[in-house]
Amino acid sequence: MGDIGKNIRQQRIQKNMTQDDLAARIHATRQTVSNYETGRSRPDVDTLPLLAKALECDVEQLLSGKTRPRPDPQLLRRLIVGLCLL
Repeated sequence: MGDIGKNIRQQRIQKNMTQDDLAARIHATRQTVSNYETGRSRPDVDTLPLLAKALECDVEQLLSGKTRPRPDPQLLRRLIVGLCLL
């Protein structure tokens, strides 16, 4: 498992959010977010989905730091239309 705190911080910065912004979105304090990011504490299983939603990523990305490639919407559309024509 990757460094969850580092991953949270990285996602937060990419979204141009402050610790206060993120804390408000997950109904926590700025100090709680700071503790997650510095590794003094870890989010519990109920908080991980809230963090992922607030940071517009998935829980797996917070845990591992790895991103999954997002499918190309045009390619998906072509595939679906092609399958419907069969």
